[in-house]
Amino acid sequence: MAEGDGATMNALLRSVNRERGASSDHAFTRLGAHIARLDAFDPDAEAYAAWLAHLRCSADVYDTVWPQAAAMRASGSLWESLRAVRCPITAIHGDHDPHPADAVRLALDSLEAPTRFVLLPECGHTPWIERSFRERLIPIFEHEILSRLA
Repeated sequence: MAEGDGATMNALLRSVNRERGASSDHAFTRLGAHIARLDAFDPDAEAYAAWLAHLRCSADVYDTVWPQAAAMRASGSLWESLRAVRCPITAIHGDHDPHPADAVRLALDSLEAPTRFVLLPECGHTPWIERSFRERLIPIFEHEILSRLA
């Protein structure tokens, strides 16, 4: 993270915590946009701008959902819910995603459902805005879906 990015992140976090209602959602959306840019490897400016035009984040939804998700993670019930899935699962993951690919792969390998892990080289967390993947992502989806139907 560049020096200015940390200051921007802190300012956006303060704004989200200070505001409520529509202004909080606006600040939360700006925070999400900032994090998405930081999580990208080589974002295409046009694709990123198009995605941002539709990005809407709700601080109230986050405040409601995240404590429940965190509690489920802490108790292990989130993992148990995932272990109950029986349909095929494909995880598509960038090799520059800040979430560790090895942990995702290990989690998938421990499931009983049929799983597949696709690692995208030189790709961050949002492949649909990455310069090298935004045009190639739909064919990857098509291949994964059609191979599961065969």
